[in-house]
Amino acid sequence: MKSTSDVDPSSAANHSLATKAANIVDALARSQAIIEFDLDCKVVRANENFLALMGYRLEEIVGQPHKMFCLASAVENPNYAAFWADLLRGTCRSGEFLRVGKNGREVYIQASYNPVLDDAGNVVGIVKFASDITAAKTKSLEDESKVAAISRSQGTIEFDLAGIILGANENFLRLMDYSAAEVVGQHHRMFVEPKEAETPRYRSFWQKLANGEYESGEFLRLGRDGKRVWIQATYNPILDLDGRPVKVVKFCSDITPAKLAAIESAARMAAVSVSNAVLEIGADRKILAVNPVMECALGMTAKALIGLEESAIMFDEDARGVEHVGRWAIFADGKPVTADIRRKGIEGRAVWLAASFSPILGLDGNLSKVVVMAKDVTAEMLARLDANGKLAAIDRAQAVIEFDMSGNVLTANENFLKLMNYRLSDVVGRHHRMFTDPVFASTPEY
Repeated sequence: MKSTSDVDPSSAANHSLATKAANIVDALARSQAIIEFDLDCKVVRANENFLALMGYRLEEIVGQPHKMFCLASAVENPNYAAFWADLLRGTCRSGEFLRVGKNGREVYIQASYNPVLDDAGNVVGIVKFASDITAAKTKSLEDESKVAAISRSQGTIEFDLAGIILGANENFLRLMDYSAAEVVGQHHRMFVEPKEAETPRYRSFWQKLANGEYESGEFLRLGRDGKRVWIQATYNPILDLDGRPVKVVKFCSDITPAKLAAIESAARMAAVSVSNAVLEIGADRKILAVNPVMECALGMTAKALIGLEESAIMFDEDARGVEHVGRWAIFADGKPVTADIRRKGIEGRAVWLAASFSPILGLDGNLSKVVVMAKDVTAEMLARLDANGKLAAIDRAQAVIEFDMSGNVLTANENFLKLMNYRLSDVVGRHHRMFTDPVFASTPEY
């Protein structure tokens, strides 16, 4: 029996290395899918992880060729034969691979194919170590498809964190009238008005992006020869695996026609608001906004008015009136209304407005708000009411009859009919001469 001192040191070292190698293989086998192939590319053995991943039992795959795990199109590709030729020459191959499990289930794996060498350096088999990346790969492909779809319909441009252009798609280049060669390597400020590019706000914009903060909104940008383009854009920092920003991708759409129309509408609205009273009322009938002309007409500030119910500036009989209730039913259908309306100003003062009501419907088709544009006609209305009152007083006190320009009777009041002892139907349409002596009626003077 040998003593401890008689043990060959090199033999002990080899045993230790063999044990360590076996432990490493054991650890890999517990965490990864492993399969072995012979030189004919046929399965020799596979561990439980591999069988579970592909959905097979061991007896179903032993002796079968590797191509049983591949799509027919992949096997028919010349690259497949070259792949195995490299392995059989002793070259390792690794990467992401699409494989087919039982019943045609597609599986994405991250794998390394490793030639196994004998003591003479000859390849005697192939061992593959693989991890299932199906979920991550599917998500990545889905994301790539979404990005590709966006790129087909939107302008896309990429920058480094300093704002230097890395690339742009055809949609963006067409929008700005540039070629790729003219923009790549240039700074983003080439699309920005010079004054804006010098502002602290612009520097802060790029600092935020470099810090990984997302930006979106409507932006005015300059194309070739100063062409002004309005875009709806998102600036998206792209992060590495450690969560650090590495570049910025911008997706944008041309909104120039809509923006110009909005600017023109706003200018018109501003011009109208200078001389017209404007009131905005929500679908809940609460006041949303008031312009200075309306403040002046009502004698109340916007601060005091905003948030009040519309009825707060109406007389009770008007608020309960059929006309007012019916008006809101019309608004719900999106139809405009014009009317002379009475509203209650400061200290209960009656304010008359010649108003147009314009209902605004939301994207859901429901009433969002009503914009009231009006002129203060209080003075004219009071004068009209005064005149009407005087006419009514005259009508009550005197006999009144109306004729057309030919002398035919149009109407007569009760005082006249009583005086002349006629009914209204007796006189309407007849000539004035019925009330005149026939001899006088035949004279030139008459």
